[in-house]
Amino acid sequence: MAGLTGLCMSRNTADQKKAREIAFVRIAREALPGVWPHELGEEVPGESPDVMLAGGSVGIEVTELVNETVKSGEAQRRKVCTRARNIAHLGLGIDVAVLFQREIDLARTVDREDAARQIAELVLQHASGRESKDWKVRVDCLGSPLWTYVSTVFIHYIEDWQFERWHSVKAWSVGSLDPARLRKAIHGKEPKLSAYRQKTSTVYLLIVAEGFTGSTAVHIPSHTLEATYSTGFDGVVLLDRAMGQAHLLATTRPTSIATT
Repeated sequence: MAGLTGLCMSRNTADQKKAREIAFVRIAREALPGVWPHELGEEVPGESPDVMLAGGSVGIEVTELVNETVKSGEAQRRKVCTRARNIAHLGLGIDVAVLFQREIDLARTVDREDAARQIAELVLQHASGRESKDWKVRVDCLGSPLWTYVSTVFIHYIEDWQFERWHSVKAWSVGSLDPARLRKAIHGKEPKLSAYRQKTSTVYLLIVAEGFTGSTAVHIPSHTLEATYSTGFDGVVLLDRAMGQAHLLATTRPTSIATT
């Protein structure tokens, strides 16, 4: 049973990843209709490359720009909030936003469990005895044991709200996306290009800067869009997801990479 459960979770994760890749391609097509026009047909899931068009004659490999260190911290905070929600078990209508300490490391399970328990107890304390339909409170944790992990907790209850949400809130810095980082992303996909061309004659690379989390937030300056990139791909598209823009980058093909 455990093996079957693990397999189902793995398949679900793979399905979500594939759906995400197709969504990015679809958004890029809408933002930049001249690159992959409607005549090429609907997006079809593939593998090596990730998405196929025109009955398989055009392939698109999708890669995301992610700060893995920041992403790890986001995942840790998300686990704490989910665990706190499960401990408190308050149900629909509650919205809990947790502002964690900026440099807190929650890699250890024992720390995540301790933080989750304290957050749940704090929320339960403020939720108990409430008689009004809608209420909200901001709790500053300075001076309490929870201050080790969290600076502020925002609790909001709306009686008719058919959702329950426990989440981390955090402001993040937005770094500049320079040409060197794009070149590194392109170079990282080049070794797989020969395998892609065994399945389709035309292969594009779609690089996604999603921008809705700290780990994916970037500013794309004009000089990055105006630079020329060396690649064996037939084209490289940069999707600025947060801005709803897609850019076909200028490329040159190195002589060391075969075209067929």
